[in-house]
Amino acid sequence: MVKKIKQLFCDHRKVVHYRTDLVRQDDGSWKTVHKWRCKKCGKVIGNETT
Repeated sequence: MVKKIKQLFCDHRKVVHYRTDLVRQDDGSWKTVHKWRCKKCGKVIGNETT
C-alpha cells in the first residue's frame, strides 16, 4: 500500500530505460515502443502516443 501511495505522489523526474519492444501496427509495419522506470518509486512508464 505504501508503494502505491509513493507512486501516486511521485513526479517521475528521474527515469531510466527499462526495455524496448517491437509492436506490429495495423498496416503490417513495426513500431519501437520504449518503456521507462522511475528511479524513485519504480513505476514503469510507456510512451503510448497513439
